Amino acid sequence: MPHYRCPCGSLLKSVSSARSLRLPCLRLFISIKTMEVVTREAKVSDSCRAAYYGWKKNNSEFGGILSRIEKESLVDVESDAYESSVNE
Repeated sequence: MPHYRCPCGSLLKSVSSARSLRLPCLRLFISIKTMEVVTREAKVSDSCRAAYYGWKKNNSEFGGILSRIEKESLVDVESDAYESSVNE
């Protein structure tokens, strides 16, 4: 596996520490945290993911909204994958 860097700057050495940024709310959180554009193909560290989920848990007024956005985005991704497989 090639070495990836988390947007926060930490080196991701193993597969278990490199997670994709599929969720738009997680990408937004990381982008705000680092003040940089974060693409969907970027990888993120477990500590950054834990920071996001901790922030989401501690800010319950946003937690419901963010969960809904994440749920809708996953449905959109699944429907796009289904449509592309049907078209082929």
